[in-house]
Amino acid sequence: MGIAEEEAELSREMVQFLTNDVISQLRTTQSQLEDAERRWSRMETQEEATGKSMKAKVKIDGHLVTEADIEVNLRRGYLVNSKLHQACVLDQLLEFHRALQLQYRRMENIVRLLEKQVSSIQDAGDGRLLQHTSSLVAQVVTELGSMCRDLRTGGNAVRLPSTRRFPYCSQLDHVSLDLHQVVPCYDVALCAGLAKRYAHRYVCAPSATGTRCDGHVEFMHLVM
Repeated sequence: MGIAEEEAELSREMVQFLTNDVISQLRTTQSQLEDAERRWSRMETQEEATGKSMKAKVKIDGHLVTEADIEVNLRRGYLVNSKLHQACVLDQLLEFHRALQLQYRRMENIVRLLEKQVSSIQDAGDGRLLQHTSSLVAQVVTELGSMCRDLRTGGNAVRLPSTRRFPYCSQLDHVSLDLHQVVPCYDVALCAGLAKRYAHRYVCAPSATGTRCDGHVEFMHLVM
């Protein structure tokens, strides 16, 4: 197989990766994220805790705290009672939902731009197909890696304090939510890993002379 045939084969392989593997994985992951968010929003819990000097009752409906009744018995029999007058939303949950919504838009933009740019590259002819395709793969690596980091950051936003960190509220226990147990960001990470292998081999190799594709600026700005 000559150099031209090998480059053509590599180009076809990368185009297949961009048009099928990446797009399919992003759509699957987005669907799973949305499904996990819907299940979580329907979750209802009610917790009660009683101690020597404090009683608490908290009811949660999805991302809303709908009821909270806390009674603290201070020294000399002085009783303090506090109730939640209207439903409220925890800042951590708002941050988590904001992170998910942002990633939904980024996934949709990546899919849309990939469909447009891969088609444009193929129409340009075989002369610069390898260079343009390898450059596009490099941009996909960057975007998928950034998406994985942002999803993990969203998971950190809902890791609530534990009794070990806050011993003064030992009568109440908080739940630590791990993003890896809720959303399959490993799928995106796997897709990013495959893209990184392509970019390292065909873009970062010493013999490679890849150039930025024509849609580099458009891709980077519209995805964000």
